[in-house]
Amino acid sequence: GKIQNEGIESVIGITPVQRANLQWVMRTTYTRYTSKVLDLAGLPPFRPPLSGFGGLGVTFIEVGKPLTQLIGHAFDANGDPTATNVQIGNTAPDYRMGLVNDVTYKNFSLNVVLDYQHGGDIINLTQFLYDDSGLSADYGSPEWTYRMTGYNNGVMTPYIEDASFLKLREVSISTQVP
Repeated sequence: GKIQNEGIESVIGITPVQRANLQWVMRTTYTRYTSKVLDLAGLPPFRPPLSGFGGLGVTFIEVGKPLTQLIGHAFDANGDPTATNVQIGNTAPDYRMGLVNDVTYKNFSLNVVLDYQHGGDIINLTQFLYDDSGLSADYGSPEWTYRMTGYNNGVMTPYIEDASFLKLREVSISTQVP
């Protein structure tokens, strides 16, 4: 089979402040990755072994689609479940960025690392399990009813969520001793 992979990765670093006793260095990374299945060498589309959890949305390898697509049943325009599986998400983010700041003042250093991801989809298995057990915080609400209508009809799109995040990965303070 043939797969088209495209990726961009860049690293930029600057030093906004550089003095005798004070230095601030910033570095950022940007990463973007996309894929598209071009050919399966005559094989039919398939679900990789152990991908996903049954009807909760699984990866599916198919010509013309990304390797990271999630398929499952969805609601159609009339609010009815689709007869077949359709693409309900894509686990690959649109892009990821990292930001590292190093500030040094005399013998003291502060390091802060941030991670940011924009886009991508995840399956909220925690919400699904709370709904399944009847322990949801919003039990009985219209949102809960919508999720349970999907659940009872094999539609998992109410559990597919945006995977964007900003995370403080690391903070460290250090000092140099003679």
